[in-house]
Amino acid sequence: MERQEYIHELMIKFAAGTCTEQELQNLLNHFRENEDNPDIIIPDYNKIEHLFPEESLGDEASRRIFLEIKKNIKHKQKRLRLKKYYRVAALIALLLSVGIVVRVLLNKPDLEAFDPHSEHITLVNEKGEVQIIDPEAVKIINTAAGTADQNRTTMVFSGSSDDTKLVYNTIRVPYGKTFRIVLSDGTAVDLNAGTSVTFPVNFIESEPNRNVTMVGEAFFDVTKDVKHPFVVHTDEMYVKVLGTAFNVSNYPESKTSDVVLVRGAVTLTGKYDKESPIFNSVNLSPGEKGSFYKENGQMEKQKVISGIYTAWIKGELVFRDTSFENILIMLERKFNVKIINHNKEIAKEVFDASFKEDKIEVILNYFKSTYGITYIRDKNNIIIN
Repeated sequence: MERQEYIHELMIKFAAGTCTEQELQNLLNHFRENEDNPDIIIPDYNKIEHLFPEESLGDEASRRIFLEIKKNIKHKQKRLRLKKYYRVAALIALLLSVGIVVRVLLNKPDLEAFDPHSEHITLVNEKGEVQIIDPEAVKIINTAAGTADQNRTTMVFSGSSDDTKLVYNTIRVPYGKTFRIVLSDGTAVDLNAGTSVTFPVNFIESEPNRNVTMVGEAFFDVTKDVKHPFVVHTDEMYVKVLGTAFNVSNYPESKTSDVVLVRGAVTLTGKYDKESPIFNSVNLSPGEKGSFYKENGQMEKQKVISGIYTAWIKGELVFRDTSFENILIMLERKFNVKIINHNKEIAKEVFDASFKEDKIEVILNYFKSTYGITYIRDKNNIIIN
Protein backbone atom coordinates (compact mmCIF):
# COMPACT_ATOMS: atom_id res chain seq x y z
CA MET A 1 0.00 0.00 0.00
CA GLU A 2 1.34 3.44 -0.93
CA ARG A 3 2.12 5.82 1.93
CA GLN A 4 -0.57 8.28 0.89
CA GLU A 5 -3.24 5.58 0.95
CA TYR A 6 -1.92 4.27 4.28
CA ILE A 7 -2.08 7.67 5.96
CA HIS A 8 -5.51 8.26 4.47
CA GLU A 9 -6.70 4.98 5.98
CA LEU A 10 -5.20 5.80 9.38
CA MET A 11 -7.01 9.15 9.44
CA ILE A 12 -10.32 7.42 8.94
CA LYS A 13 -9.49 4.80 11.59
CA PHE A 14 -8.52 7.53 14.04
CA ALA A 15 -11.78 9.36 13.50
CA ALA A 16 -13.60 6.09 14.19
CA GLY A 17 -11.52 5.47 17.31
CA THR A 18 -10.07 2.17 16.05
CA CYS A 19 -6.35 3.05 15.70
CA THR A 20 -3.87 0.83 17.51
CA GLU A 21 -1.14 2.54 19.55
CA GLN A 22 1.41 1.88 16.81
CA GLU A 23 -0.92 3.23 14.12
CA LEU A 24 -1.55 6.34 16.19
CA GLN A 25 2.21 6.78 16.59
CA ASN A 26 2.69 6.49 12.81
CA LEU A 27 -0.02 9.05 12.23
CA LEU A 28 1.46 11.47 14.76
CA ASN A 29 4.87 11.14 13.15
CA HIS A 30 3.37 11.87 9.72
CA PHE A 31 1.86 15.15 10.90
CA ARG A 32 5.00 16.18 12.75
CA GLU A 33 7.05 15.59 9.59
CA ASN A 34 4.64 17.61 7.45
CA GLU A 35 3.70 20.55 9.66
CA ASP A 36 4.84 23.04 7.02
CA ASN A 37 3.71 21.06 4.00
CA PRO A 38 0.81 22.84 2.27
CA ASP A 39 -0.17 19.58 0.55
CA ILE A 40 -0.46 17.55 3.74
CA ILE A 41 -2.77 14.60 3.27
CA ILE A 42 -6.34 15.17 4.45
CA PRO A 43 -9.02 12.54 3.79
CA ASP A 44 -12.08 13.47 1.82
CA TYR A 45 -14.64 14.97 4.19
CA ASN A 46 -17.48 12.90 2.77
CA LYS A 47 -15.73 9.70 3.88
CA ILE A 48 -15.55 10.65 7.55
CA GLU A 49 -18.47 13.05 7.97
CA HIS A 50 -20.65 10.37 9.54
CA LEU A 51 -18.07 9.83 12.29
CA PHE A 52 -18.60 13.31 13.76
CA PRO A 53 -21.97 13.80 15.49
CA GLU A 54 -23.46 17.19 14.67
CA GLU A 55 -23.98 18.06 18.31
CA SER A 56 -20.37 17.35 19.25
CA LEU A 57 -18.92 20.54 17.83
CA GLY A 58 -20.65 23.72 16.74
CA ASP A 59 -19.69 25.68 13.65
CA GLU A 60 -18.31 28.60 15.67
CA ALA A 61 -16.09 26.31 17.75
CA SER A 62 -15.01 24.52 14.58
CA ARG A 63 -14.09 27.81 12.95
CA ARG A 64 -12.00 28.84 15.94
CA ILE A 65 -10.25 25.48 16.02
CA PHE A 66 -9.46 25.70 12.33
CA LEU A 67 -7.97 29.19 12.68
CA GLU A 68 -5.85 28.12 15.66
CA ILE A 69 -4.54 25.03 13.88
CA LYS A 70 -3.94 26.97 10.68
CA LYS A 71 -1.82 29.44 12.68
CA ASN A 72 0.09 26.71 14.52
CA ILE A 73 1.10 24.60 11.53
CA LYS A 74 1.80 27.69 9.38
CA HIS A 75 0.03 26.91 6.14
CA LYS A 76 1.51 29.47 3.74
CA GLN A 77 0.43 28.41 0.28
CA LYS A 78 -2.85 26.55 0.30
CA ARG A 79 -6.21 28.03 1.22
CA LEU A 80 -8.65 25.42 2.45
CA ARG A 81 -12.39 25.73 2.12
CA LEU A 82 -13.26 26.21 5.79
CA LYS A 83 -16.77 24.82 5.94
CA LYS A 84 -15.81 21.54 4.28
CA TYR A 85 -12.88 20.89 6.60
CA TYR A 86 -14.11 22.18 9.96
CA ARG A 87 -14.29 18.79 11.63
CA VAL A 88 -11.18 17.49 9.89
CA ALA A 89 -9.34 20.47 11.39
CA ALA A 90 -10.57 19.41 14.83
CA LEU A 91 -9.23 15.93 14.13
CA ILE A 92 -5.82 17.32 13.16
CA ALA A 93 -5.84 19.39 16.32
CA LEU A 94 -6.21 16.26 18.39
CA LEU A 95 -3.36 14.58 16.57
CA LEU A 96 -0.94 17.49 16.75
CA SER A 97 -1.56 18.01 20.45
CA VAL A 98 -1.03 14.32 21.25
CA GLY A 99 -4.32 13.92 23.02
CA ILE A 100 -4.83 17.40 24.46
CA VAL A 101 -8.51 18.15 23.94
CA VAL A 102 -8.93 21.14 21.64
CA ARG A 103 -11.26 22.74 24.15
CA VAL A 104 -8.26 23.16 26.46
CA LEU A 105 -6.54 25.11 23.70
CA LEU A 106 -9.52 27.37 23.23
CA ASN A 107 -10.69 27.93 26.80
CA LYS A 108 -7.81 27.53 29.22
CA PRO A 109 -6.58 30.64 31.07
CA ASP A 110 -3.12 31.94 30.25
CA LEU A 111 -0.68 29.99 32.44
CA GLU A 112 2.26 32.10 31.27
CA ALA A 113 0.79 35.12 33.07
CA PHE A 114 1.24 33.41 36.44
CA ASP A 115 3.64 35.23 38.75
CA PRO A 116 4.90 32.74 41.37
CA HIS A 117 6.05 35.63 43.58
CA SER A 118 2.51 36.95 43.96
CA GLU A 119 1.00 37.03 47.45
CA HIS A 120 -2.27 35.22 46.85
CA ILE A 121 -3.61 31.85 45.80
CA THR A 122 -6.00 32.55 42.92
CA LEU A 123 -8.77 30.80 41.03
CA VAL A 124 -9.06 31.80 37.36
CA ASN A 125 -12.22 30.89 35.46
CA GLU A 126 -12.63 30.16 31.76
CA LYS A 127 -13.21 33.87 31.03
CA GLY A 128 -9.92 34.85 32.65
CA GLU A 129 -11.62 36.37 35.71
CA VAL A 130 -9.45 36.09 38.82
CA GLN A 131 -10.69 35.37 42.33
CA ILE A 132 -8.39 35.55 45.36
CA ILE A 133 -8.54 32.49 47.61
CA ASP A 134 -8.21 33.09 51.34
CA PRO A 135 -6.54 29.95 52.79
CA GLU A 136 -8.35 30.54 56.10
CA ALA A 137 -11.85 30.73 54.58
CA VAL A 138 -14.61 28.14 54.77
CA LYS A 139 -17.21 28.80 52.08
CA ILE A 140 -18.87 27.67 48.86
CA ILE A 141 -17.77 29.31 45.62
CA ASN A 142 -20.09 29.29 42.62
CA THR A 143 -18.44 28.65 39.26
CA ALA A 144 -19.78 28.73 35.72
CA ALA A 145 -20.18 24.95 35.62
CA GLY A 146 -20.72 23.99 39.26
CA THR A 147 -19.55 24.76 42.76
CA ALA A 148 -16.32 24.68 44.76
CA ASP A 149 -16.56 23.85 48.44
CA GLN A 150 -13.58 25.44 50.22
CA ASN A 151 -12.39 24.31 53.65
CA ARG A 152 -9.31 26.45 54.24
CA THR A 153 -6.48 24.95 52.13
CA THR A 154 -8.67 22.34 50.43
CA MET A 155 -11.18 23.01 47.66
CA VAL A 156 -13.58 20.35 46.36
CA PHE A 157 -15.08 20.89 42.90
CA SER A 158 -18.38 19.46 41.76
CA GLY A 159 -20.26 19.94 38.53
CA SER A 160 -23.58 18.96 37.08
CA SER A 161 -24.06 15.48 35.60
CA ASP A 162 -26.01 17.22 32.83
CA ASP A 163 -22.99 19.18 31.58
CA THR A 164 -22.37 18.74 27.87
CA LYS A 165 -19.21 20.80 27.46
CA LEU A 166 -15.95 21.22 29.33
CA VAL A 167 -15.39 24.41 31.32
CA TYR A 168 -11.85 24.99 32.58
CA ASN A 169 -10.60 26.67 35.73
CA THR A 170 -7.04 27.28 36.91
CA ILE A 171 -5.68 27.22 40.46
CA ARG A 172 -2.46 29.19 40.92
CA VAL A 173 -0.37 28.71 44.06
CA PRO A 174 2.50 31.19 44.57
CA TYR A 175 5.82 30.59 46.30
CA GLY A 176 5.54 30.13 50.06
CA LYS A 177 2.16 28.34 49.92
CA THR A 178 0.61 24.96 49.14
CA PHE A 179 -2.99 24.01 48.34
CA ARG A 180 -5.14 20.93 47.68
CA ILE A 181 -7.98 20.51 45.20
CA VAL A 182 -10.32 17.57 44.72
CA LEU A 183 -11.61 17.29 41.16
CA SER A 184 -15.15 16.33 40.22
CA ASP A 185 -14.14 12.67 39.70
CA GLY A 186 -12.67 12.44 43.21
CA THR A 187 -9.03 12.81 42.13
CA ALA A 188 -7.04 14.67 44.79
CA VAL A 189 -4.27 17.04 43.68
CA ASP A 190 -1.77 18.58 46.12
CA LEU A 191 -0.14 21.68 44.63
CA ASN A 192 3.33 22.71 45.73
CA ALA A 193 4.59 26.29 45.83
CA GLY A 194 4.83 27.99 42.42
CA THR A 195 2.31 25.71 40.70
CA SER A 196 -0.59 26.21 38.27
CA VAL A 197 -3.07 23.47 37.37
CA THR A 198 -5.77 23.86 34.72
CA PHE A 199 -8.65 21.38 34.92
CA PRO A 200 -12.30 20.92 33.96
CA VAL A 201 -14.77 21.98 36.63
CA ASN A 202 -16.61 18.81 35.68
CA PHE A 203 -15.42 15.87 33.58
CA ILE A 204 -17.71 14.89 30.72
CA GLU A 205 -18.71 11.28 30.09
CA SER A 206 -18.40 11.73 26.31
CA GLU A 207 -14.75 12.79 26.55
CA PRO A 208 -12.25 9.92 26.05
CA ASN A 209 -9.72 11.29 28.57
CA ARG A 210 -9.67 13.30 31.79
CA ASN A 211 -7.19 16.01 30.78
CA VAL A 212 -5.42 18.49 33.07
CA THR A 213 -2.49 20.81 32.38
CA MET A 214 0.14 21.89 34.89
CA VAL A 215 3.27 23.92 35.54
CA GLY A 216 5.27 23.46 38.74
CA GLU A 217 4.91 20.47 41.08
CA ALA A 218 1.87 18.47 42.12
CA PHE A 219 0.98 15.12 43.64
CA PHE A 220 -1.94 13.33 41.99
CA ASP A 221 -4.00 10.62 43.69
CA VAL A 222 -6.17 9.59 40.76
CA THR A 223 -9.58 7.98 41.02
CA LYS A 224 -9.69 4.92 38.78
CA ASP A 225 -11.85 5.06 35.66
CA VAL A 226 -10.96 2.44 33.05
CA LYS A 227 -13.07 4.12 30.37
CA HIS A 228 -11.52 7.56 30.89
CA PRO A 229 -7.73 7.59 31.40
CA PHE A 230 -6.36 10.52 33.41
CA VAL A 231 -3.77 12.53 31.47
CA VAL A 232 -1.48 15.20 32.96
CA HIS A 233 -0.03 17.52 30.30
CA THR A 234 3.03 19.76 30.54
CA ASP A 235 4.85 21.63 27.78
CA GLU A 236 7.39 18.82 27.41
CA MET A 237 5.53 15.61 28.26
CA TYR A 238 2.32 13.95 29.30
CA VAL A 239 1.55 11.28 31.88
CA LYS A 240 -1.28 8.83 31.24
CA VAL A 241 -2.86 6.71 33.98
CA LEU A 242 -6.08 4.94 34.94
CA GLY A 243 -5.96 5.13 38.73
CA THR A 244 -2.74 5.70 40.64
CA ALA A 245 -0.69 8.06 42.82
CA PHE A 246 2.32 9.95 41.48
CA ASN A 247 4.30 13.17 41.79
CA VAL A 248 5.03 15.46 38.83
CA SER A 249 7.75 18.12 39.01
CA ASN A 250 7.89 20.44 36.01
CA TYR A 251 9.23 23.84 37.03
CA PRO A 252 10.22 26.06 34.08
CA GLU A 253 13.76 26.65 35.40
CA SER A 254 14.49 22.94 35.93
CA LYS A 255 16.54 20.99 33.42
CA THR A 256 14.28 17.95 33.72
CA SER A 257 10.62 17.13 34.11
CA ASP A 258 10.27 14.29 36.63
CA VAL A 259 7.54 11.82 37.52
CA VAL A 260 7.82 9.66 40.65
CA LEU A 261 5.34 6.80 40.95
CA VAL A 262 4.04 5.87 44.40
CA ARG A 263 1.24 3.46 43.48
CA GLY A 264 -0.17 1.87 40.33
CA ALA A 265 1.38 2.32 36.89
CA VAL A 266 1.91 5.25 34.53
CA THR A 267 3.18 5.89 31.03
CA LEU A 268 5.40 8.95 30.66
CA THR A 269 5.71 10.30 27.12
CA GLY A 270 8.03 13.11 26.06
CA LYS A 271 6.78 15.60 23.47
CA TYR A 272 10.23 16.70 22.37
CA ASP A 273 10.41 17.43 18.60
CA LYS A 274 13.40 19.70 18.05
CA GLU A 275 15.13 17.45 15.54
CA SER A 276 12.83 14.49 15.04
CA PRO A 277 9.15 13.59 15.32
CA ILE A 278 9.86 10.61 17.58
CA PHE A 279 7.98 10.49 20.87
CA ASN A 280 9.88 8.69 23.64
CA SER A 281 7.93 6.79 26.30
CA VAL A 282 8.75 4.94 29.50
CA ASN A 283 6.50 2.85 31.73
CA LEU A 284 7.00 3.35 35.45
CA SER A 285 6.46 0.94 38.32
CA PRO A 286 6.06 1.98 41.97
CA GLY A 287 9.29 3.36 43.39
CA GLU A 288 10.61 4.51 40.03
CA LYS A 289 11.32 8.02 38.76
CA GLY A 290 11.06 8.91 35.09
CA SER A 291 12.98 11.98 33.91
CA PHE A 292 12.62 13.91 30.67
CA TYR A 293 15.67 16.03 29.79
CA LYS A 294 14.43 19.25 28.20
CA GLU A 295 17.68 20.07 26.40
CA ASN A 296 18.06 16.90 24.34
CA GLY A 297 14.73 15.09 24.66
CA GLN A 298 16.23 12.03 26.32
CA MET A 299 14.31 10.02 28.88
CA GLU A 300 15.47 7.71 31.63
CA LYS A 301 14.10 5.97 34.70
CA GLN A 302 15.65 4.84 37.97
CA LYS A 303 14.75 3.33 41.32
CA VAL A 304 14.18 5.92 44.05
CA ILE A 305 12.75 6.29 47.54
CA SER A 306 9.44 7.88 46.64
CA GLY A 307 8.95 9.40 50.10
CA ILE A 308 11.83 11.80 49.45
CA TYR A 309 9.92 13.32 46.53
CA THR A 310 6.58 13.56 48.32
CA ALA A 311 7.84 14.89 51.68
CA TRP A 312 6.83 18.41 50.64
CA ILE A 313 3.15 17.45 51.03
CA LYS A 314 3.76 17.19 54.82
CA GLY A 315 5.67 20.46 54.83
CA GLU A 316 9.08 18.79 54.99
CA LEU A 317 12.22 19.46 52.98
CA VAL A 318 14.34 16.42 52.16
CA PHE A 319 17.64 16.67 50.27
CA ARG A 320 19.43 13.62 48.87
CA ASP A 321 22.53 14.21 46.76
CA THR A 322 21.20 17.71 46.19
CA SER A 323 23.56 20.51 45.20
CA PHE A 324 23.63 23.64 47.33
CA GLU A 325 22.48 25.78 44.41
CA ASN A 326 19.43 23.53 43.93
CA ILE A 327 18.73 23.62 47.66
CA LEU A 328 18.59 27.42 47.44
CA ILE A 329 16.06 27.18 44.58
CA MET A 330 13.87 24.93 46.73
CA LEU A 331 14.15 27.35 49.64
CA GLU A 332 13.12 30.25 47.40
CA ARG A 333 9.95 28.38 46.42
CA LYS A 334 9.03 27.19 49.88
CA PHE A 335 9.59 30.49 51.68
CA ASN A 336 8.95 32.95 48.82
CA VAL A 337 12.32 34.69 49.17
CA LYS A 338 15.05 35.80 46.79
CA ILE A 339 18.47 34.31 47.54
CA ILE A 340 21.76 35.55 46.06
CA ASN A 341 24.72 33.25 46.68
CA HIS A 342 28.22 34.74 46.60
CA ASN A 343 29.80 31.59 48.05
CA LYS A 344 30.76 29.87 44.80
CA GLU A 345 32.88 27.23 46.55
CA ILE A 346 29.85 25.58 48.10
CA ALA A 347 27.46 26.05 45.15
CA LYS A 348 28.21 22.67 43.54
CA GLU A 349 28.61 20.73 46.78
CA VAL A 350 25.91 18.08 47.36
CA PHE A 351 24.15 17.42 50.65
CA ASP A 352 21.87 14.96 52.42
CA ALA A 353 19.59 16.62 54.96
CA SER A 354 16.00 16.69 56.19
CA PHE A 355 14.10 19.58 57.77
CA LYS A 356 10.65 19.77 59.31
CA GLU A 357 10.99 23.38 60.35
CA ASP A 358 8.85 26.18 58.89
CA LYS A 359 11.48 28.90 59.26
CA ILE A 360 14.21 29.45 56.70
CA GLU A 361 16.60 30.72 59.39
CA VAL A 362 16.74 27.23 60.92
CA ILE A 363 17.96 25.78 57.63
CA LEU A 364 20.41 28.60 56.89
CA ASN A 365 21.80 28.40 60.42
CA TYR A 366 22.42 24.69 59.90
CA PHE A 367 24.65 25.48 56.91
CA LYS A 368 26.20 28.36 58.83
CA SER A 369 27.25 26.21 61.79
CA THR A 370 28.20 23.15 59.73
CA TYR A 371 29.78 24.63 56.60
CA GLY A 372 30.76 28.13 57.66
CA ILE A 373 28.50 30.18 55.40
CA THR A 374 27.32 33.62 56.49
CA TYR A 375 24.17 35.39 55.35
CA ILE A 376 22.34 38.68 55.60
CA ARG A 377 18.54 38.90 55.41
CA ASP A 378 16.62 42.03 54.49
CA LYS A 379 12.91 41.18 54.44
CA ASN A 380 12.51 38.74 51.53
CA ASN A 381 16.05 39.16 50.22
CA ILE A 382 18.87 36.94 51.44
CA ILE A 383 22.55 37.30 50.54
CA ILE A 384 24.91 34.38 51.25
CA ASN A 385 28.66 35.01 51.59
